[in-house]
Amino acid sequence: MIAPGERRNDAAAQGTRAPMTDWIVDRLERWQDKPAVILDAGVVTYAALLRQYHSHAGQIDLHAVRAGDVVAVQADQSAASIAVLLAIAARGAIAMPLPDVGSTEALEHAGARWLLEPRGDGDFWWRDIGARDPRHPLIDELVAAGEGGLILLSSGSTGGPKLILHSFTRLLARFVGEPRKARATIGFLKFDHIGGLNTALHTCACGGTLVGIRDRSVDTVCAAIQAHAVELLPTSPTFLNMLIVQRAHERYDLSSLELISYGTEVMPASTLRTLHAVLPQVRLLQTYGLSELGILASASGSSDSLWMRLGGEGVEAEVRDGVLWVRSAARMVGYLNSPSPFVDGWFCTGDRVEVNGDTLRVLGRASEVINVGGEKVHPAEVESVILEMSEVVDAVAFAHPSAVTGQVVGARICPSGSVCADELRRRVRSYCAERLPRHMVPLRIELVARDAIVGERQKRLRRWSAPE
Repeated sequence: MIAPGERRNDAAAQGTRAPMTDWIVDRLERWQDKPAVILDAGVVTYAALLRQYHSHAGQIDLHAVRAGDVVAVQADQSAASIAVLLAIAARGAIAMPLPDVGSTEALEHAGARWLLEPRGDGDFWWRDIGARDPRHPLIDELVAAGEGGLILLSSGSTGGPKLILHSFTRLLARFVGEPRKARATIGFLKFDHIGGLNTALHTCACGGTLVGIRDRSVDTVCAAIQAHAVELLPTSPTFLNMLIVQRAHERYDLSSLELISYGTEVMPASTLRTLHAVLPQVRLLQTYGLSELGILASASGSSDSLWMRLGGEGVEAEVRDGVLWVRSAARMVGYLNSPSPFVDGWFCTGDRVEVNGDTLRVLGRASEVINVGGEKVHPAEVESVILEMSEVVDAVAFAHPSAVTGQVVGARICPSGSVCADELRRRVRSYCAERLPRHMVPLRIELVARDAIVGERQKRLRRWSAPE
C-alpha cells in the first residue's frame, strides 16, 4: 500500500483504486453498525455507507471514468454523496460537488465529463455532458501524481466564481493519524463548501455521526441537536447571534453540546461573551481556513477569547503590513480559470490581524476597513458595541461617503422592538460615543429588517473555515 501523499506514475493512476482510499476504506470498515449519517429519511450505518461506496465504484467502472476525468455531482449531506465523492477520487478522477446543476460556464471551465443527479434512492443519474480533452495542465499534474482531485467554486462576488482545484489525497491525508474523538456533528454546510466537506470527512474518519439538516434556521438546527444529542456544532457568528436573540438555548435542550466551532466572519466580542455566559458548559473554538488553503489547525486561549494560534504540520503564517499571509502544504493546486495567486507558495488572505506574541486576532477584511480622515475603523469593533444594546437585534457597520473626511462610519440596525426611529438613532450614537473614539461613532444610521442584515453579512463571509 502506498502512503497518502506518496507519488505514483501515470500508469498506476489509471487503476481502479487510488492510494488515498486504502486507509479511509479500512477506517470506515472499523465502525460497521455505528450510525454514519442521520437524515430525515433515516439512519445510515457505516456498513451501509461502504456498500454505497462499492456500488458507486462499480458505476464508475461501468461508465469508464478515467483518471483525470471531471465528474460533477449535485451533492447534499447524504451518505450517497459522501460515498460517490470518495469513489470518484479513488479512481484518480476529479470530483466537483455542486449545490445544484451549476452554471454551464463553470462546468465548461472545469472540463466536466459527467454530471451526476441524485435519484432519491441512494443512487445517481449519470449524464454525459461531453467535455473531455484537452485537460487542464493542473489536472495533468494530479494524474501524474496518482492523486484524486476536488474542484470547488469560490463565492464569485466579483467577476464570477473561480474554480479551485485541490488534491483530494492531500486534503484527506490530515486525517490519517489515530482517530480523534467520535462526535455527533451537525452538517451545517453542504459539500460544495470546503468546510462542509471537511466536516463530513473528519466525522467519518473518526467514526462519528453526521447529522444532516433541511435548512440552517435556528429552530431546525437546535431541534436536531436536541433530538440526536449532537456534541459538535460548526457554525458562524451570525447564526450564534440569532440563537441568542431568539433565546433558543431556553427553548431547546442543548446540554449534549460539548464544542461549538465558529468561523467565516469576525465574531463580535459582545456575542462571544453572551454565548459563553448562556452556554457555559460548551467549549468555544475559533477556526480559520480558506477554500484555497484548506483547513488550518487553530487553538483558542479560552472560550471567551478572540485570540488564537494558527499552525499545524505543514502550515506557516506571517503578518505583512497588518495582513495575514499563509503557506500551507494542503493548499490548492491552483485556479482552473484564473492566474495563480501564490507568491513563493505564500497566499495573501486579505484579512487584517492584530498580533500578540504567538497569537493573533482577526479584525476583518482589509477591503472592508473604513477610512475616516486617515483613521482606520474595523466594522466588527463598531458592531460589537452596538450589539451590546438591548434595543438592537443585529447590526452591520459600513463606510459612508463624506465630503469632509472621505468616509464616515454608517450602521444598518435591526431594532428589537418598536422604538421610535429617531430616538433609537440618538441612543445608538450616545451609547457608542461613551465607548468608542469619536471617529468610530456611526454618523449615518439606517433601520432595516433582519433579512437585510443577514444578506449584508453573507457578502462579507470569508470562505468557510471548518472545525477540527
